[in-house]
Amino acid sequence: MTNSLGDLADGGSVSVCDRNTKKVRFKDRNSDLDSEMANGMDDDFFLLDGDIKRSSVNGIPSIEFSDRVNQILIKNMATSVVLKLVGRNIGFAALQNRIYGI
Repeated sequence: MTNSLGDLADGGSVSVCDRNTKKVRFKDRNSDLDSEMANGMDDDFFLLDGDIKRSSVNGIPSIEFSDRVNQILIKNMATSVVLKLVGRNIGFAALQNRIYGI
């Protein structure tokens, strides 16, 4: 797992082994109910024939995804956070590690 912004900015990545499932409690609901929230790890999916359509429009490469792949991408992006720090894009985990390190 990256411990500093420099590791991530230099092309470092977070491994799949560093992801885990956490118990989440919501204050506005019954405190007896617990939800498991996957932290960065979803079920594996496979691309099927017809899921990706590559073409060229006026000499510009174009990629079209099937509705199934679009829904997977949208679902994953709904919980993504991208921040810029000193002109570099960083993820939430890297920012959190940096803040905790201060």
